[in-house]
Amino acid sequence: MTISGRASWPMAGILSGMLVLATGTASAEPPEHRGQGFVRFQQRLGLSEDQVRALHQAREQQWEARRQVRRSMMAARRSLNDLILQGADDTAVKAKTAEMQQLSAQALELRVRAMQDFARILTPEQRARLLQRHQRPHSGLDLPVAG
Repeated sequence: MTISGRASWPMAGILSGMLVLATGTASAEPPEHRGQGFVRFQQRLGLSEDQVRALHQAREQQWEARRQVRRSMMAARRSLNDLILQGADDTAVKAKTAEMQQLSAQALELRVRAMQDFARILTPEQRARLLQRHQRPHSGLDLPVAG
């Protein structure tokens, strides 16, 4: 699965922000305020309870695969660092680099699939509203920063 065309990239950025909201991240917000960003976002887009449930269900379906890829990427990064620090030859470093590139591609594919799932949950009007808000400078979407 690939992303084709430049028009899909603005949506990808928007949807990745929503993915952060839908999947939950470490937040700098105090515990009593966590989740309020998603509530505001839900209100601004007019997400129905069915849409919110669908978002959470999509998240649950992909969570384990994404977690496994992240763990593999961290292990490969540590291994690459060890190889370099141990003075491994270029062939070993290149092989580990290729492994990391493959894992990065897998992570991107999972992210794209998650964003596509999210896009399918939104109505055309909600997608248009989200695109419109995203195209404004400092759109004020109140999306939390991934931690």
